[in-house]
Amino acid sequence: PDLYGPIIQTAHERDLRVIAHIFYAEDARELVEAGVDGFAHLARDVEMDDALVAAIVEHDVFVMPNLAVSERGRNADPPGWVNDPLLAESVSPEVIGRIRESYVNRTPDAAARGAESFAAMLRSLKKLSDAGARLVLGVDTGIQDHIQGYMEHHELELIVEAGISPARAIQIATSAPAAVLGIDSGLLAPGKRADFLVLDANPMYDITNTRRISAVYLNGHELDREALRAGWSN
Repeated sequence: PDLYGPIIQTAHERDLRVIAHIFYAEDARELVEAGVDGFAHLARDVEMDDALVAAIVEHDVFVMPNLAVSERGRNADPPGWVNDPLLAESVSPEVIGRIRESYVNRTPDAAARGAESFAAMLRSLKKLSDAGARLVLGVDTGIQDHIQGYMEHHELELIVEAGISPARAIQIATSAPAAVLGIDSGLLAPGKRADFLVLDANPMYDITNTRRISAVYLNGHELDREALRAGWSN
């Protein structure tokens, strides 16, 4: 507190927001009281209790759940997403092999402990959503073998696993982060940037349908996905 208190105060004096990378629920509780603006990750030591959830909502602290990076701990074997053709489009076979290799020494006991911890995170997320907390997509992509682009889709799947509707999950991934960042995207509406996906199936029926991409538009212009694929394969 003697460090993060002055950091938060000084940042706010300069009209800057402070996001804390958290693990412990007690740290989260004290940071909320100190005026933090956002959290990267849920508490990962225990399920977040009602008092902490209420404080987060009262102080309008936004939360990036970052479920996907923690979810890997509940698997003793390579999870099914490693075989997804969409992943293979933008990741080399060597990287996929390395992901598989990372599970070689996992034990059922370790996976069981990981599953118990992850289940508590899912319950925390559902509590936050039910209480009306500001949730925004966060995935920790960029760390080794946690693939940018693909893991965001997996994160949506895990958000829905927590008991949150597909429609709410999509809002968490689109308009909510755009609002936090103050950018003119995230919604199909007049005056917004035309950034959107065209899908071949409805994600409201199955959130994994966000991976069934027909076309991608950025600022109103369709990306040449075939040219991108060709570049990656070279």
